[in-house]
Amino acid sequence: MTSRQRSLTFLLLCAIVLVIVSSYQRRSSTNDSNLALGPPAHQPAIESPDHPDNPNARWAWEVKRLADPATGRIPPDIRNQELIFAAGLPRRMPGVALGGVGSLDKSNEWTYRGPANVGGRTRALAVDVADPDLQTLVAGGVSGGMWRSEDDGQTWMITTGSSQLHAVSSVAQDTRPGHENVWYYGTGEARIASPDWNGDKYWGDGLFKSTDGARSWAQLASTSSQTPQEFDQPWDAVWRVAVDPTNLDQDEVYAATYGIIYRSIDGGESWTAVLGDENQLSQYTEVIVDPEGVVYAALSTDGGEHGIFRSPDGLIWTEIGPAGLDPAHGRITMAAAPSDPSIVYFLVANPVSSYTRQFWRYDYLGGDGSGSNSRRGSNSRRGSNSRHRGALLGKLCCQPVDARLLLLNRLSVK
Repeated sequence: MTSRQRSLTFLLLCAIVLVIVSSYQRRSSTNDSNLALGPPAHQPAIESPDHPDNPNARWAWEVKRLADPATGRIPPDIRNQELIFAAGLPRRMPGVALGGVGSLDKSNEWTYRGPANVGGRTRALAVDVADPDLQTLVAGGVSGGMWRSEDDGQTWMITTGSSQLHAVSSVAQDTRPGHENVWYYGTGEARIASPDWNGDKYWGDGLFKSTDGARSWAQLASTSSQTPQEFDQPWDAVWRVAVDPTNLDQDEVYAATYGIIYRSIDGGESWTAVLGDENQLSQYTEVIVDPEGVVYAALSTDGGEHGIFRSPDGLIWTEIGPAGLDPAHGRITMAAAPSDPSIVYFLVANPVSSYTRQFWRYDYLGGDGSGSNSRRGSNSRRGSNSRHRGALLGKLCCQPVDARLLLLNRLSVK
């Protein structure tokens, strides 16, 4: 290395040392200034419970959450009390229902079947009875349209067209022999759809019908106003669509719309209002048809005609609501037991709080179903006060061979 190179190297090292010393002096000066001024006015002292780095904040939060309100302290034996309480809870054993009744596997083991997130929140689901292997599924999302799978949910194909309404609320198959290729889906959701917290809803526009096994759909003109962007008719919110499986001479279909229960005997070409007050509409309605062709319907108490009704033919209706039915009920979702059609379940929601308020079992014993012996009254009540959206948006169904096993889809559980 030449003398010139050594000189340049020395000067470079001196420059680096000067930069480091200067940076240290500026930092020291800033720290001294901060110490003199104290912490910023907007930053609480670290000892304050509001300081994010206060090491005692977590403990203070736990005390506030667990303390006895009367004493302000956590009971010294709270852990033992928890264990004693937990030991008394009913336990579910593999293959045995709660309470030890039943022999079917009722474990909570579920396998995801799709559709993927493009399907939206699935509100409508059915298994195609025309498929002897039961591998064909039909599903509909509140904002995702209708979907079809032929391999038990491994893959899906959307069946609604790009220009068709995708706000699916309900689906039903015509299960009569020779008619299994006919399907219907309803549109529109009138309460607590995903954007409803902002005052919006997924309004619909009537029914769509398929005659090729749910592979394609056509809108029923008798139910459409062609204005899905606004509410202007009861068909803009279809809570449920149901088909009578026993009427072999007519294509009998029912629709629970906003405030009105409609009946058709020509596959949806024309409709007749059979329940509901057109001048004072109920927001919530429901309709089902049991395996023997008996029709059950419900309308919420904000309408001019409301309650729970039973009809042997869809024309003559009898009010069958139990004496203890919530006098201000919202939507009532229903399910008839396929193995015993005389048993029907009713899940009742409160219209204000949105909570599930009552769960009833109805037993038909004879006649028009209205006598005191035809319902169990308070002894038939199954529960109350569970997390909301079960009765408002859920679909209740009964296991085909066990009338005691019920399934309910929900949006939130606490």
